[in-house]
Amino acid sequence: MIFLCSPKLRSLQELEERKMHLSDIAPHDTTRDLILLNQQRLAEMELSNQLERKKEELRVLSKHLAIEKKKTETLLYAMLPQHVANQLKEGKKVAAGEFETCTILFSDVVTFTNICAACEPIHIVNMLNSMYSKFDRLTSVHEVYKVSVCVVWWLCMGCG
Repeated sequence: MIFLCSPKLRSLQELEERKMHLSDIAPHDTTRDLILLNQQRLAEMELSNQLERKKEELRVLSKHLAIEKKKTETLLYAMLPQHVANQLKEGKKVAAGEFETCTILFSDVVTFTNICAACEPIHIVNMLNSMYSKFDRLTSVHEVYKVSVCVVWWLCMGCG
């Protein structure tokens, strides 16, 4: 058997393009090793690229998670006193508190039903938001803790 030459190939793709198989290359030829090493390098590069993409996806998801966690904490601290919210976050039981003085405010929007009949729902929501935002500012100014409970009875023609 006489060895004449080897095809100049660097990848399995080039091998396939020439309709050859790895077994078509002589066993003592370094072309086979070159093709396999190059294929391994390409696979490692692809894995590295996939890892980088996943790492970036995780970074973005982590950033979104941090934003959502901040929103959750903001909402929690808006609804509960800070020491109660902290205890709940730590998984501790919160003991009931007792207050010597307490003020309860009942508010009513005069002719609310007529206003609702004459306005779009978004205008009603904006009006109530504006009104209760002013209450919120006043409680902040006077360092008062509040618990808001808003009950709105919507009357609807034909709702039964």
